Amino acid sequence: MRGCLVTIALLLAIALAATWYVLPPLAGTLTQGALSAAGFDADTTTVTVTADPPPKLLTLTADSVRIQATNVTYHGMRATSADVTLAEVSFAARTFQSLDGTLKGVRIQPGGGSELGVPLVRLSGPADRIQATMSIPAADAEALAGAAVETVIGITPERVSLVDPDRVRVEVGGLAVSARLALRQDGALLLVAPNGNPIGSVALVVPGPDVPFRIDSFEIVDGGLEIVAVVANPG
Repeated sequence: MRGCLVTIALLLAIALAATWYVLPPLAGTLTQGALSAAGFDADTTTVTVTADPPPKLLTLTADSVRIQATNVTYHGMRATSADVTLAEVSFAARTFQSLDGTLKGVRIQPGGGSELGVPLVRLSGPADRIQATMSIPAADAEALAGAAVETVIGITPERVSLVDPDRVRVEVGGLAVSARLALRQDGALLLVAPNGNPIGSVALVVPGPDVPFRIDSFEIVDGGLEIVAVVANPG
């Protein structure tokens, strides 16, 4: 009888050890499969699942899931790298409590606009209101405004400069126009010129179906543009 109990205890110890070491990488593999099914693709992807203690994963929940990837494509977005951590994850419900991370070298094709390049996007917030803070350098922000103006009037501006807090100075055809940035009700970012000016109102960044976000606010900083957008829950 004693030998039988020892054997059972040994088997339980082995099972517990297996659970401790096998469940986290197994959960990581399953997460990678779920990402692929959702349209997430990358050259390399590393998923780190953390649960304390690891047997907690038997309940299909984890304290955190960290996703690190390179050369990412996700619907209408591309990024050279991604490092995102999801907190309080439920694998069964496919939900998480909050998200925090960064995307680098991002290229977005918003609806109704030219491709937008963003060197750094910071992601943070609860699952129902994830904020994406996009930092666009001055040269890129000026090029974005210049391209939008050109599509409307057919002339390339000689010079475009952004001035705090919301002004955009456009020099075209020997004339200088002082326009401003504004948000449309649907979350699009507009360049609005004075009444009677041929530039009129032109969209710079428009949320598209492949990259669902709504611009919440913007700020001109050192001639560059910082956009804060609310992202739809990717879960």
